Amino acid sequence: MIEALEIEADRIKERLDNLDRQIQGDPDAWLQIQLRMPDTVAEVYVDKALSEARQQALALATIAKSLASLAGEGEQEQEANAEDELVKRRQEREAERAKIAASQG
Repeated sequence: MIEALEIEADRIKERLDNLDRQIQGDPDAWLQIQLRMPDTVAEVYVDKALSEARQQALALATIAKSLASLAGEGEQEQEANAEDELVKRRQEREAERAKIAASQG
């Protein structure tokens, strides 16, 4: 799951870079002019790049938060496993001491 989130985060980053290029005024990315009949009439379309950039930024933030949460869970599991191992070793040492004490007494 983490790998899929990382891939999607990379894709969103690429989209945001393209949207930023549009917002910065790259005329090929920002405007599209279609000539209609007669030649004196033209329609101008302006992409909704700014609103899309905001949506993509929110999506990226959500994915980043999910990745951080998943990474945190993994760290907690590793810490729990380390604590379990310490408890197990402590119990083994105590059992060995009890065994030695029983054999001496």
